[in-house]
Amino acid sequence: MIRVGEVDRVQGEREVELRSLHRLFRKAQQNNRSVAEFTLAEQLALIEIQTASERGVEEDLLTPKDVAASLSLEQSIVSRLLARLEQRRAIESRVSSIDARRRLLRPTREGSDYLRQVDQRANEILSSRLEGLSLKEQKAVHQLYRKLADGLGVERSIQRKSDHPLRPDQRRLTRAFGLIGKSYGGFPLAPSEWHILAELLEQEMNSTELSTRIGLPLTTVGQIVSRLELRGLLTRKRSKFDRRKQSLSLTKNGRALVEEVECSFVNRFDGALLDSSNIQLKKFREAFEKFTGVETVTLIEGRTLKVSTEAGERAQARTFLLEELVRSGNHPFAGERLLPKDSICVLSLSAGVLDGVFQFELENTTLRLSLAAWGREMNEKALLEVLNKLGDLLESSIGRAEWELAFPPLERVYYSGAESLNSDCPLNTGASDL
Repeated sequence: MIRVGEVDRVQGEREVELRSLHRLFRKAQQNNRSVAEFTLAEQLALIEIQTASERGVEEDLLTPKDVAASLSLEQSIVSRLLARLEQRRAIESRVSSIDARRRLLRPTREGSDYLRQVDQRANEILSSRLEGLSLKEQKAVHQLYRKLADGLGVERSIQRKSDHPLRPDQRRLTRAFGLIGKSYGGFPLAPSEWHILAELLEQEMNSTELSTRIGLPLTTVGQIVSRLELRGLLTRKRSKFDRRKQSLSLTKNGRALVEEVECSFVNRFDGALLDSSNIQLKKFREAFEKFTGVETVTLIEGRTLKVSTEAGERAQARTFLLEELVRSGNHPFAGERLLPKDSICVLSLSAGVLDGVFQFELENTTLRLSLAAWGREMNEKALLEVLNKLGDLLESSIGRAEWELAFPPLERVYYSGAESLNSDCPLNTGASDL
């Protein structure tokens, strides 16, 4: 007999895995901006037109109506899209010799050359990501793409000669997520607007950081931010760490909309992966984390853990550590030990606000926690969850090693050079082969 509490626990674990998968797919989508000369929708239309023309039979050439049906887009959107491709000499059209009512599309030499560049770059990216995975992990990534695309009801995509084996299902998921239409997943958000709001859910940042993170020009990000601000979904405020900069954060309405979108996709993912157990979902997620090269994990209640890779983040972390060390009153440490260049810094953010910093130093094959501080709002339960997830995050972002993760007592500050801060019943996981 399964108890109610056990059902709740299992369902809770499943929801966490599904949320993680959705956020990982968002990261993967951002990383796919390999060749930006054409929009994603234009690229997919060009691929469909090229694939049909390669059959060498006039009857197989696509019409604008065929392209709209293939991409699941409105005819008016496709008409404008095709007009842009013709203006840029990527495609050409002619009247069918069999039926004068049909306008047939084929790629130009320039369009075919461009697609070769896209194919080469996309295949290189996929191959390099899969290189570091075991055969079992590679199989898990392929299975995840196929099961999701099938479960979301997307028509199979043709495997072209130039395609990496993963690309047909990648294109199917691009259509399933609504990334080439006017709205993301049927919500009143353009895909680029969704990416910006989702990034701000994890962390406050300025427009320049957003531009780097999501791979869009700064001017484009500025225009999108202005639109979202007018809709009351985000707000600007002066950075606490640099008054010359404005940081962006979600409003209550913005946070509610992001949560609504995530819940919708979690339900869709749950239906698509209904026959996958929680253990299988965990294997999918772990393999996909390595495939994506993710440096962020999202925990229960919206707390985010991330490996800091940006100078601005490390400066913010340094200030946070210094303030907490001073506040603790017993910190006889040398200044150069505070986030040295070769250290690894993990940030904890709650609702986009920094509330914990964990500094690790690598000594041969041992990764040692040398400095940590966390805010008063991080209770014991939240801290234990953070500590339990640190190993997973470090493994996915910097590789596998024999690591000794020795954690502090449940106080506000831990410094390995101050015995008084590490004396009362430290929580020590011991050596761990991650």
